[in-house]
Amino acid sequence: MAPQEATIVLAIVAWLIKHAADRAWPRQTPATWPLLLWVLIAALSLVNAAHLPTSLKGLQKMAKVIGLFFVASETLRSRQRLLAVLTAMMLGAVIVSADGLAQVARGADLIYGHAAGMTPGGWPRLAATFGHPNDFGTYAVTILPACVMMALPSMTLRRRWWSWGVVGLLGICLLFTFSRSSALAVAVSVTAFAVLRRAWKSLVVLGAVGAVGALCLPAPIREWVASQPSWLHAIAQPLRFEIWQAGFNMIREHPYLGIGVNQFVRNYARYRIPGDTLEAAYGHNHYLQMAAEIGMIGLGAFLWLLGRTAVVWGRLLRHREAWVRSAAMGLGCGVVAFLTIGLLESALHSSRTNVFFWLWMGTLHGLGTI
Repeated sequence: MAPQEATIVLAIVAWLIKHAADRAWPRQTPATWPLLLWVLIAALSLVNAAHLPTSLKGLQKMAKVIGLFFVASETLRSRQRLLAVLTAMMLGAVIVSADGLAQVARGADLIYGHAAGMTPGGWPRLAATFGHPNDFGTYAVTILPACVMMALPSMTLRRRWWSWGVVGLLGICLLFTFSRSSALAVAVSVTAFAVLRRAWKSLVVLGAVGAVGALCLPAPIREWVASQPSWLHAIAQPLRFEIWQAGFNMIREHPYLGIGVNQFVRNYARYRIPGDTLEAAYGHNHYLQMAAEIGMIGLGAFLWLLGRTAVVWGRLLRHREAWVRSAAMGLGCGVVAFLTIGLLESALHSSRTNVFFWLWMGTLHGLGTI
């Protein structure tokens, strides 16, 4: 985390210095007012915070990702710069994915020595350098559409084979995570990508491959799925329902401003339902957790941001330049994947998994100005 956080902070500081030297305000985007309202509501939620230092840390995290958004929107507006960042992203994906495959093969990853997780039946689950397979899954599904986009002719003409290699590597690693939330995010984002490309034959083939893959799951996993009362329970896992109920309890008590930004985990035990033995838990749904922490008004501000971004994305998909259309398709589908996995994970609240979401969001708004 240290190199990642240091890079983000240096980028934001350099961006601020440039604007100070130029004596110019940052460029306004359609996201500016929604973001300002979002952080303002979060600041107002401090009136309900049970532990002020925890909420102040949450505000600091929000300021960091908003800064990252504006840095990306102002710097990643040329094909050359965007290709440089995407190439670096794919190099990182190769390193992390190779480490994850080594983790599955030898029981622990090479960089940190993290042990692999286990499925019912004792199959190893890939997490690589992340703390949990679902965290790796969030990272992988967010960048996977961008890697596919890099293999399109309009983005890179000479290195398409390498881009497809990265796509294949990430796909194999996602299989070994045995992550239901990742599978859902891939299904939604791949469908969106194929529909936007009008690749109907590819969509049918991928659907058939997915169906065959589900039938080929190890027998203990199929038996566990069959033992669940519904498909929703199989996808969400029963424990999430208890956590979500605690989140609803928080919203009922503080519907407008929430219990305080960054307070969900710290105050979980106070709002858990009878019989729930968990002392702390994150929301396993970043929309629910946001509503619990900064209220329905704060969630509304975030949804406003997503709505403005959707309008920008729609315009970019009709842009006159092919590379801009391809970039918008890959980055936008990455955002769709991240928002989908957020139905089952609090990915937005984790600095370990939300970086590429904010990079892609900022880049989309930056491309919208060219």
